[in-house]
Amino acid sequence: MSRLMHRAAVAVVATMSVITAGVTLTGVAPGAASTTTRHPAAARSAAAALPARAQVLASMRKANDYWISAHPEPGANDWNDAVYLHGDMAAYEDTHVAGYRSYALTWAEQNKFGLADGSTTRNPDEQASGQVYLDLYADHPQSSDIAATRASVQSMVDSEPTNDWWWVDALYMGMPVFARLGVIGNHTAYYDKMYALFHSTKAVRNGVGLYDKAAHLWWRDQNHPGVFWSRGNGWAFAAMAEILTVLPGSATGHAEYVATFQQMAAALAKVQRSDGFWNSDLGDPTDFAGPETSGTALFAYGLAWGIRHRLLDQATYQPVLVKAWRALSTVALHSNGLLGYVQPGGGVPAGTKSTYTSDFGVGAFLLAGDQVAKLAK
Repeated sequence: MSRLMHRAAVAVVATMSVITAGVTLTGVAPGAASTTTRHPAAARSAAAALPARAQVLASMRKANDYWISAHPEPGANDWNDAVYLHGDMAAYEDTHVAGYRSYALTWAEQNKFGLADGSTTRNPDEQASGQVYLDLYADHPQSSDIAATRASVQSMVDSEPTNDWWWVDALYMGMPVFARLGVIGNHTAYYDKMYALFHSTKAVRNGVGLYDKAAHLWWRDQNHPGVFWSRGNGWAFAAMAEILTVLPGSATGHAEYVATFQQMAAALAKVQRSDGFWNSDLGDPTDFAGPETSGTALFAYGLAWGIRHRLLDQATYQPVLVKAWRALSTVALHSNGLLGYVQPGGGVPAGTKSTYTSDFGVGAFLLAGDQVAKLAK
C-alpha cells in the first residue's frame, strides 16, 4: 500500500476561541467578501460562491428520498445505519419532511432503542446508534429512550481502561455520544473519559498513536502505519466537528480538539483532487485514483462546519468546500438520486465505481448538505 510522504501541513493563520457552550470566538466573519481588486477577485469569488440553500436542500431530498424508497424497511442497530440515520435526522431538521423523522423513529422502535450487544457494550460501533436516539431525544424527549446508551457510556466512565478505541473510525462512532450525554447530564466525567480514550488513540497506541504529527493525518490503525485512508480521516475530522458543536470550552481536551481539527483542515486542503473529490488514498494520487464520496462528504461536512463556526478562515477554505460540494452534488449524485462512488466497507484505500453506494455514504452526504445549507443563503 502506498504511503504519504511527510507533508508539511500549514497551520491555519488565525487566533480564535470556540463558539460552543456560550464561549465567544473571534475570526473572519462568514460571507465576508474580498474588495481588494475587481477582475481577479471577481473570478475567485465566482469560483468560491456557495450554491443557493434551496439547491442544496433539493440535492439532499433527492438522495434521501431515493435511499428510503429503495430501503422501505429500516435496518439493524449497527453503525452503518446509525450514520445514515444521523444524516437523515439532519435532513429532517433542514427540510421538515416528516417522513424522514418517521423513518428514524421506526428504526429506533424496531430496535427498542437498544445497542447491538446490550447496554454493557464498550464497542463504539454499537454505541453509534445512540447518536440517532439522541437526535430523536433532542427533537422530542418523550419519543426517545437513551437509557441503554447512557448505561453503556456510564459503565466506561466508571472503569479504568482507556485503550478501547484502537481504530480511527471509533472516534466518530464513540466521541459524539460521550459529549452529548455529558452535556445533557452536566457530567464532566464524560468529557474526561472521552479525552482519555481519544488521547490513547491519538498518541499512545503502539507507542506513537495513530495521528501522524508531521502529516497531520491519521492512520486507520496500528497495522497500517503511514497509510492515510480517506474515509478514516473523514471520521476523525467529522468527530471533531460533532463534539465541538456541544462541548463546553472548559472541557478537558477542548483546545487540543480545535488544534487537531485545524491542522487536519490545512493538510486536507493540500491533497484535494482537481475535480473536488479526495482520493481514497490521501497519500498517493495514483493509488486507486478516482472520485471517492464517503471521505469527500465527511471532509465537506467538517469544512462547512468549521467555516460556520469561524474556526476555519472562509477565504481559504470556502473554495475547497465549494469544489467538494459541486463534485458530490453533480457527479456523485445521479439524476435518479443514487449517490455513487462510495467505497464499500473496509479499512484501507480501495477502488470504487459510479454505481457503488451505501447507507453510511448517504448519511455523510446529508450531513455535508446540512452544513452547506446552513452556510448558504
